[in-house]
Amino acid sequence: MDDYIAARVAELLNIEELEVIAQANAEREKDADKRAFWERKAKAARQKTSERLEMWRARRDSNARPLPSEGSTLSS
Repeated sequence: MDDYIAARVAELLNIEELEVIAQANAEREKDADKRAFWERKAKAARQKTSERLEMWRARRDSNARPLPSEGSTLSS
């Protein structure tokens, strides 16, 4: 897949574009050093995506309010 298609796929999946672009380049690359370079870039972008997801989950969970049946003293 070319870089344009890789970027579009990343948009649809809501992940870092570089992750998909770098992985596509790694899969196409015949030179071992260049392939390793692209694999490192893909891994770093994957970690960034994972960190963003964890931050979203933490934010979502911190905004959760207990249900009245759980003994909440908060009023709506």
